[in-house]
Amino acid sequence: FTINKYLVKWKSLPYDQSTWEKEEDITEKNFIEDYQRRRLHWNSTIYDKKSKEERKEKTKNFENEETDKNISTSTSFVKITEPFSDKSGNVLRPYQLEGLNWLRFCWQNGNNSILADEMGLGKTVQVVSVLNDIATNHNITGPFIVLAPLTTLPQWKTEFERWSNLNAIIYQGSPATREIIEEYEFPAHNEQGEVIKNAVSFDVLITNYESFASNFDKLNEIEWRYLVLDEGHRLKNHEGKCYRLLLKLTFEHCTLLTGTPIQNNVEELWSLLHLLHPHRFNDLPQFLEQFGNIDNIETLRKLQNLIRPY
Repeated sequence: FTINKYLVKWKSLPYDQSTWEKEEDITEKNFIEDYQRRRLHWNSTIYDKKSKEERKEKTKNFENEETDKNISTSTSFVKITEPFSDKSGNVLRPYQLEGLNWLRFCWQNGNNSILADEMGLGKTVQVVSVLNDIATNHNITGPFIVLAPLTTLPQWKTEFERWSNLNAIIYQGSPATREIIEEYEFPAHNEQGEVIKNAVSFDVLITNYESFASNFDKLNEIEWRYLVLDEGHRLKNHEGKCYRLLLKLTFEHCTLLTGTPIQNNVEELWSLLHLLHPHRFNDLPQFLEQFGNIDNIETLRKLQNLIRPY
């Protein structure tokens, strides 16, 4: 007879210290149940390779609409009034619910955007909630990717565990650790043990900017359904290595998180907008000519009107 064994990734230990364990020796059977449940849904994680033309057309339609953050005028968009609660019964605060609906609106209209709430107001929870909504109500369980500072990676994973049933993994560590993740967390298999083409076994991959840059070739093999850029003001330099790699990455939608979209000058804001919509914001000299002097109140108002949809 066959003895079932599972490769166990222990909490607070890196992947390279994972061990093979017999099923009967694993006391917390809910982890096995979660693993088996995920296997049943691996076929649904196959992502459609939408053409750039289709995504561009969707974005173009949004650009031609008169829109702002008051989304109540949209006839096809239905706002959530009672959001999901976390596993302890906590619910989003009113301003977080407004942010969730704004993110949902941007996603449904193909408009990459910036969530610029100040630090401490729960940007992470709002993003986790919108990904949970996309998975629950639109049956798109990924693959999603979150780029964040190294120290915040555990926090992101904790919030996904609290506010969703998405399988979120942290992709970071030594070469041995990353090798195990790539071997056991990346590929999805069918019941016959064959690798499912254009599918991955995780829902959300959480990594830091440095790991993203050094492992870009591996991550670029995946077409991502949603890209999240935490502490997005790190990307204010449009000539930086990570910035250039992000422009090459294939993704359908992007949300950038920062409490400080402009730290020093308007050129930094253009860098963020160019990253989100490179064809729409493709002329830095013209942008600076129009909006370089935001000390002028009229110029500032024009800039505010321009960026309001984002």
